[in-house]
Amino acid sequence: MDDLFKVEGKTVLIVGASSGIGLHAAKMFAKRGARVVLSARRKNLLQALAKELNCEFFQMDVTKEDSIQAVLSQINRLDVVLNTSGTAIRKPILSQTVEDWDTLMDVNLKGVWNVSRLAINHMQDRGIEGKIINLSSVLAYVTAPNYVLYATSKAGVEHMTRSLALESAKYRININCIAPGYIETDLNREYLQKVIGKDVIEATPMGRLGNLEDLDGVLLLLASDASKFITGSTIRVNGGICVNKLF
Repeated sequence: MDDLFKVEGKTVLIVGASSGIGLHAAKMFAKRGARVVLSARRKNLLQALAKELNCEFFQMDVTKEDSIQAVLSQINRLDVVLNTSGTAIRKPILSQTVEDWDTLMDVNLKGVWNVSRLAINHMQDRGIEGKIINLSSVLAYVTAPNYVLYATSKAGVEHMTRSLALESAKYRININCIAPGYIETDLNREYLQKVIGKDVIEATPMGRLGNLEDLDGVLLLLASDASKFITGSTIRVNGGICVNKLF
């Protein structure tokens, strides 16, 4: 069973590795022997992590094709891509603007499409039966005030994942998605604890916020040979919030 979930020796490109889930995933994969390649828009935040993990890092803007290609051109073998780049805009609908839409969709939706299609081409050219893992959200399934743009982008990521999986199956490239619930990170801890934490916990059947470590199992599943017949799927890691009772 240990071999089934093995990622040792695999090259794993973490897109959005400078913080949050991407940063945690980079450390987790490196600890298990993967060759981790870090990328993010903020290059300065990658330097310390790259030194800690003794791995490569590249600046990447997921909204720009040339930026992605420049990174991929320096990676000969690419086994796994984890797309964690994302941004959130929290505003009431009457305060949202076209500029807000463009900013968020550029990163959360166009960015995933850009990285995925270029990674598919990179893998297919080299005959690599690779894995692409995209990141959705619990808000693709449930609603919350002021998150129209974010929720829409994440729902789009899920359907995009299914469509990409259909076209990539003939190349033996698996494309799947993870939809986390409310996962506590350094970036959102204060907001979760002070603003919405109590309500989220009450709405979650398992009665707690998620930890970054709660994602490790599904990340290893989707990055390893254990998922070689899984594609076009979304795995929800949310403590049951999407199946909560009405009364």
